[in-house]
Amino acid sequence: MKHQEILWDWGTAYDLFCSLRVLHEPGHYGLRPSWAAGVRSRLPNEHRKILEQVHSFLFVPKKWIYGLPLQEEDTPKDGNTILWFLSQLPPEDRLIHLIASSGSTKDVVNILQEISLHRSFSSNDLDNLRDAYSPDKTRPRLKSITEMAGLVSQAAESGVNYLNALRAYQRVFFAEEENRIKPALKRSMLEAKKQASRLSLEDLIESLSRGVRIGIEPEIKQLVFIPSYWISPLVSFDRVYGDTAFFMFGGRPADVSLVPGDMIPEGLLRSFKAMGDPTRLRILKYLAQENITPAEIARRLRLRAPTVTHHLNVLRLAGLVNLTLLEEGNERHYTARKESMKDILTDLDSFLE
Repeated sequence: MKHQEILWDWGTAYDLFCSLRVLHEPGHYGLRPSWAAGVRSRLPNEHRKILEQVHSFLFVPKKWIYGLPLQEEDTPKDGNTILWFLSQLPPEDRLIHLIASSGSTKDVVNILQEISLHRSFSSNDLDNLRDAYSPDKTRPRLKSITEMAGLVSQAAESGVNYLNALRAYQRVFFAEEENRIKPALKRSMLEAKKQASRLSLEDLIESLSRGVRIGIEPEIKQLVFIPSYWISPLVSFDRVYGDTAFFMFGGRPADVSLVPGDMIPEGLLRSFKAMGDPTRLRILKYLAQENITPAEIARRLRLRAPTVTHHLNVLRLAGLVNLTLLEEGNERHYTARKESMKDILTDLDSFLE
């Protein structure tokens, strides 16, 4: 672990893409669906449709944003910067370029390039795309894969439509949002750098992620840390770019809501909602005693695996569990994050005061 070089990057450009994923999957990120729907409704139907399609399979093109050839070091990586650079790509290359920079495997990109070249796709292509993704929860659903293939089969038209939709989104919502989140992102990165000066890499990741421990392969030589306002308190970890990996962590203060103007801190509300379910309390009791897998929890509680996964996601979103990702088979182990109970009481006391 001593051989990894820690690098840093920040900017609202990352949250341009994060926000679109969150707005289209609000439940997964603990956001009120009605508020997310209200933001989406500001866009014309044709723009809403293509953004929904694209961001069902595209998350954040971290590699592309990180490597943008800016003229000056203090040039902001913001929404307008992204729109300009995207406009410089040939329309037929835009979607595939972003997909390739957001964690997709080389096999996925090669299949999409073939579909774009032939301007059509078959059921065999869809099967190959599904197989090209890792067989875990990051694999897009068949509907998303079909929509991805359809858009890429009309790559030039899709590239034009997607850029126009992004411009509309920037104009009607995200340009104003950038002013709100930019100071928090900068503070978050500076605070993370302070932690990096005194913590080991493993402990730094666990601290910034509020309880996630990730095995870093020896071949990874550089690890880029990026704060995100919109995915807080979750994280995103990509390790597919040769010897460089990208770790995106929550950069929104715990006492600030994603919805502007909300008086009740989101973290506090998520914690009480998570503990207000008897099944989740039983799961927490097991996790307080030992480090176990979701499969073992399902066996003990006689629950279906998807049900256990849902409950664990809620607990993770509330910061109530530690998650360890093992390198072999991407196996997940959970334990209760007991220190978070003290944090909840402190946050409640601060709110009431």
